[in-house]
Amino acid sequence: MLSEKECCFDHKVRGMSFLAVVIIALSGLLHALWSFLIKKSHHKVICIWLMFLETSLIMTALYLVYFKRFGFLSPRSMVLAVLTTIGYFLYQVSSGLAYELEDMSLVYPLTMSAPLFVPVWAWTFIGEQITIKGFAGIILSVIAIYLMPLDNLQPKTILKPLSRFKRRGVRLAIFAALVDSISNVINKTGITKSNAFAFTYSIVVSTSVFLGLYCLLRDRQRKKIRETVRLDRKNIFLAGLIFALSFPAYQVGISLAKISYATPTRRISILFGVLLGIVVLKEKHAAKVRIFASLLLIVGIWLMKIG
Repeated sequence: MLSEKECCFDHKVRGMSFLAVVIIALSGLLHALWSFLIKKSHHKVICIWLMFLETSLIMTALYLVYFKRFGFLSPRSMVLAVLTTIGYFLYQVSSGLAYELEDMSLVYPLTMSAPLFVPVWAWTFIGEQITIKGFAGIILSVIAIYLMPLDNLQPKTILKPLSRFKRRGVRLAIFAALVDSISNVINKTGITKSNAFAFTYSIVVSTSVFLGLYCLLRDRQRKKIRETVRLDRKNIFLAGLIFALSFPAYQVGISLAKISYATPTRRISILFGVLLGIVVLKEKHAAKVRIFASLLLIVGIWLMKIG
């Protein structure tokens, strides 16, 4: 059996290789697709749980057939996996509840705004530096997030301070991005010290357990589980397959790149997610504002990347 140290990737990679860019960008597009399937479903948090459960079964089969030689995580890596799981659990529940209340074209870009916070955490906890370009990217990202919930870009609307941020769905989406940014940094620390598949597998299974407890211990949620399986089994099945490709791909990608670069690169999916909401789900409210804010957010994230 291989030791955990022997299973690590080469962590001396600087910047981002072409392979890392392709893997992370692909995982981002897949992320937008499974998020779209969750938005289409009736009971979002339950569908997210069942999606994680399906992915857990797929990864368990892969572990037993291909990856069992890597063994289990060390105690330190297991602690990091649990901390990452708590963040991902809060992210998934907050995102699911936000999708219940608001359009995908609004919620998706906000939940994907974690790169706004990641450079700060990366600088604080793992010593990565923020440059002038990176700081400019943060400013643009803040402006984009401020504009995202607005109905229009008229001066009167823009100058009305934080009026749309009183909406619970908007606050939940921003909270999801905040906890996602923290868990991303913890995740990066853990994955650089263990085998990518074993660490990812631990997170997926643990998050499935957390989500399962959340759904099963709440009376309202328990009553909705059978209805969800009956109404949304196709969406759940497809989302589980897509997630089984998306999340491990992202984990491999961030093992090859700095977290300050990898997390922004994945946000190429923001515009794709917004367009899915506007074009496919017919979310016409403030569509131009959301497209403009999404493009601004992508530019801001790109500046953080090159910085």
